Amino acid sequence: MFYADFSPKNLTEKLTTAVVQRSENKDTEIRTDEMKDSVEEFMSAQSEVNRLRRELILQKCAKHPELNQSGISYTTYRHIYFSDKHKLLYCFIPKVGCSNWKRVMMILNWSKKNISEMLSDEVHEHNGMKRLAELSRAEQQQKLQTYKKFIYVRNPFGRVVSAFNNKFGDIVQYRKAPYFQGFAKTIMKQFRSHATATELKTGENITWTEFVKFLTQSNRPFFDDHWEEMFKICSPCKIRYDYVGHLETVSEDAKYMLTDLQVDSLIEYPSKSNSHPTNSTAKLEKAFRDLPKDNLKKLWKIYEKDFEIFDYPKPDFIGEYLIR
Repeated sequence: MFYADFSPKNLTEKLTTAVVQRSENKDTEIRTDEMKDSVEEFMSAQSEVNRLRRELILQKCAKHPELNQSGISYTTYRHIYFSDKHKLLYCFIPKVGCSNWKRVMMILNWSKKNISEMLSDEVHEHNGMKRLAELSRAEQQQKLQTYKKFIYVRNPFGRVVSAFNNKFGDIVQYRKAPYFQGFAKTIMKQFRSHATATELKTGENITWTEFVKFLTQSNRPFFDDHWEEMFKICSPCKIRYDYVGHLETVSEDAKYMLTDLQVDSLIEYPSKSNSHPTNSTAKLEKAFRDLPKDNLKKLWKIYEKDFEIFDYPKPDFIGEYLIR
């Protein structure tokens, strides 16, 4: 029996198996090396993208010294969540994927729950996270100076259209939101000359044009943070963010940032459709082309610095109106 193990047939089988295993191991090593090279190339490319975005913000802010003359506003402190566990700060901007980034921060803070288990009310109203606004000035400065900081932005016009559709276009959600009903009733009263009693009472179904007229009136009204300018919310000319992501490229930007922070093994940014902007160029063009030209020009002036600071090009479909 002992010598049978070394028969020519068995030796051939053993040698063949060994060769196959070595070949498979070699293939695995090659694939591993290729994956490693691919990851390194991705991280290098994304690092350069992030560097250029940060550098551009510095350049644009230098052209607007008035944006850095006063201290950081309470609004900005109120919009910055922090994680002591990971020494991380996040300035959230509504309508820029902030729901999912809040979920990410919650998981990083407490290492529990899957993102899919977190309901909207928990994320926005009862997330248990602290903001810089709750701390002393000394604590605020200490964290700003020593923690990593990130911000996500999006096309400013796409954002304001998204805010309108979300808060006033979805009638089911609108009827659950008395706060935004207050805006709509005011808009209805001011800008619909023949509004019915029911329309004035409910504020339902205000139009996009009416909303823009409200935003662009001579005496600027109160801006909710869903349509407040992004640079006013997060003060990029006063805070040097380490990571500047764009919603339009959130998949790549999030993967890079989480990997660079070495937390990619703990959390992955959701790759669902609601993690991406829904405003196509065609839809944006339609939304703005029908606006009165004067209101369009005024709307551009409101969001012009957001376009400039965060490197979004002036939309081609309105350029013809702005030079007249």
